[in-house]
Amino acid sequence: MKKATIKNIASKAGVSVATVSRVINNRTNGVGEMTRKRINEIIAAEKFVPSAFARGLVVRKSKIIGVLIPDITSEFYTSIARGVEKHASSYWYNVILCDVQNNKDKESEYINFLIEHQVEGLIYAVLVDSKLEIPNT
Repeated sequence: MKKATIKNIASKAGVSVATVSRVINNRTNGVGEMTRKRINEIIAAEKFVPSAFARGLVVRKSKIIGVLIPDITSEFYTSIARGVEKHASSYWYNVILCDVQNNKDKESEYINFLIEHQVEGLIYAVLVDSKLEIPNT
């Protein structure tokens, strides 16, 4: 079974991709009740799930915060991670937790990974002797 896309839904509903997007994002000004209902029925039938990645490209927000900690087994860093996640989720943000395991190479890999995934913020508990430079984005 092919993954449902906005384009497929628009085609089946006989409307534009922009109209489907307005319905998905609950911005239905200019979209008739019958059209909105038809689009929602197709979305349900196709089991369509909007792509957070695609939405992030359009609005230029990932709603993701990266958290780098030296050692997840440390109660201190675990409590920091839990606090960050709790606070972030209250603002509808997700957290990517990266346990660098006190390894400078892994630390660098995670920073690059988080930058590539366009996190909106980074909470970074630096290793004591780390001299890592975070590239400008």
